[in-house]
Amino acid sequence: MKTTLDIPNDLYRQAKAAAALEGIRMKDLIGEGLRLALEARGRGAKSLSPLEVLREVRKKPLHRSDEVEAMMDLSEHRRREGWRREEDS
Repeated sequence: MKTTLDIPNDLYRQAKAAAALEGIRMKDLIGEGLRLALEARGRGAKSLSPLEVLREVRKKPLHRSDEVEAMMDLSEHRRREGWRREEDS
């Protein structure tokens, strides 16, 4: 199913870079994240409001901004070369 999401820029850049490093598509990373969040809810884990989630992400980003920039450069370089996943080789 296709949908449109409004994701904060810093979170999107981190996710895009992480997906590029892992050689997976953004839609797969987002799907995995949703599955994990739903599983956690099913286990009775405390759910955070969207504002609380954003505050947590900003406190502890997955990557420093210079790391994100390097990952984005690598992703762009690979895209220009013709992106191939490991299993496609």
